[in-house]
Amino acid sequence: MKNLVFAFASFFTFIFASSINAQTSNIEKLTLEEKESSSEEFAVLENFKANKSQRKVIRKMKKYVTPKIIEKGKRTTALQDKMVTVQLSLGKDGEITNLQIVKGFEESLDAKVLKYIREYDAKNPLANSNLERPTTIQLEVPLVGKTRYMN
Repeated sequence: MKNLVFAFASFFTFIFASSINAQTSNIEKLTLEEKESSSEEFAVLENFKANKSQRKVIRKMKKYVTPKIIEKGKRTTALQDKMVTVQLSLGKDGEITNLQIVKGFEESLDAKVLKYIREYDAKNPLANSNLERPTTIQLEVPLVGKTRYMN
């Protein structure tokens, strides 16, 4: 009887272990496919250096986006010096063709940053800026503006 119980236990253990190995290999395949598809969507710029006109546009966007991310009256000491890096591409006509988070902080805050960048483009179209077309720029948006201390 002990041998029969041992046989069943080892059989079920073998089946369970093989199904787990099959699931992990499927997960690895899916993550590999996601990485390949995401790399086709956009290429992250390494060591991005903005020229004069790009810096001007980036500065204006930061001034518009940063104050709107966190509501007034909220404590922001935990978010001090935290940044969200965004990469966007402008097409030939000046429209934003690719707006992606390169380095995010939290999904809800990342979504707000993207929302306010689109809102900035609606109010001050990047097509009217002096940026070359097509171009790709990166901007680091601080989640909290500079703190000013009063004595």
